[in-house]
Amino acid sequence: VLIRKFNSKATGMNYYNAFSFNAEEFSEINTAGYPFFVISSTNFATLFKEKDVEGYQKFFNENYF
Repeated sequence: VLIRKFNSKATGMNYYNAFSFNAEEFSEINTAGYPFFVISSTNFATLFKEKDVEGYQKFFNENYF
């Protein structure tokens, strides 16, 4: 599910953190437990082409935390 485009990395990460830290409040949105992350347009194109969600999740975790 694509949520929206953010004006900056900081804004996107704020949204991500709000979702992460309030997981119980949003539990009905992601009942299947799908991974979620912030992704740039360029990286989204690569992810869409390669279909390697686990690989991008690892990249996201290593580079944004």
